[in-house]
Amino acid sequence: MHSSDLLAASLPLAVARYLQDHPDAVARAGAWLDADAEAWMAKPVEAIQAEATHGLAALDEWREDAGGDWEAGRVDFLQAQLNLQSARSGSFATAAGSLADFLTDVGEEPDVLDEH
Repeated sequence: MHSSDLLAASLPLAVARYLQDHPDAVARAGAWLDADAEAWMAKPVEAIQAEATHGLAALDEWREDAGGDWEAGRVDFLQAQLNLQSARSGSFATAAGSLADFLTDVGEEPDVLDEH
């Protein structure tokens, strides 16, 4: 699995967790609430947390095995890591990339990490 695959899988988890915790934001979620995020929203928070924990382990494994791919995948890795940490903890104070864009779109003002 590549870091971009891990990143793509992490965003719906984070979106679903945020919207479960903030149901009033569903109306503002727009296109962020795609089929994957909706599927995760239908599951209990514990399932999201478990999948986020699994995703973080997969990220660590990818990093250990990345070798020369690390630099090319570094930004995806960091964004996926933040997404998965937020999905697991429910804390969305700091975000990067698409998650920061989503949070802004639903009216939050996260601390945005510039990972470049």
